[in-house]
Amino acid sequence: MPLQQQQTHSPYTQTSYRQASPPAQTPMPQTRESMTPQPTASFKSENATSTSTPKSGTPKKPHLLFAIEDASGMPDDDPSTFVPKSHLDTLSLPQLFALVAARSGTPEEELTHVTFRYEWRTKIALVVSREGGEKGWKSAKGKIGMFFNIAQGEYPRKNKFLVFVAVGDTTRLVEEGRGDDEEDDDE
Repeated sequence: MPLQQQQTHSPYTQTSYRQASPPAQTPMPQTRESMTPQPTASFKSENATSTSTPKSGTPKKPHLLFAIEDASGMPDDDPSTFVPKSHLDTLSLPQLFALVAARSGTPEEELTHVTFRYEWRTKIALVVSREGGEKGWKSAKGKIGMFFNIAQGEYPRKNKFLVFVAVGDTTRLVEEGRGDDEEDDDE
C-alpha cells in the first residue's frame, strides 16, 4: 500500500506517515478533550503536567470592591460591608450619594462630592460631583471600569481590588493646604 502523509496542526505533534487505507468508519467530531495537545518525547514531563490553574480548579475571577468611608472618616475595611462593582453599577447618582451619606453619617444635603481613590494607584483619584448629573456619573463608572481592567493586566495574580470612597472632594484638601502655605510665605 502507498504511504500517505498525515499532518496535524498541533505544536506538540510531529508529521507521521501511515499506510493509506479506507476509513473504517466516519470520523467523530472533535471535542475539547480530543483536541488537547499531547506532548511529544522532546517535551520534558514537568512542562507537560504544569498548568496555570490553581489546585482548587478554575482560577478566581478578580473582584472590584468599594470600601465606603464610615462615621470615623476612614474607609470601612470590614469585608462584609464592601460594595461590589456589580451593585455600584446599578446605582443612579442620587442613590450613590444616599448610600455614601448613610454609611458615613454625613447629612445627604451636605454631600456635594464623592472621591474614589484606587488602592493600587493611590495618586489617582476620581471625583464625582452631584452637579455632574447622571451623564457625569455614567462617565465616572466607565473610568472606574477602565482602571480596573488596566489593573488586572498589571497585577494578574491579584483577586481583590479595592476602591476607597470618601466623602467630599479630598483632592481639594491638598490644594487648599498648599494654598495656605503660600499665603503664609507672603506675610
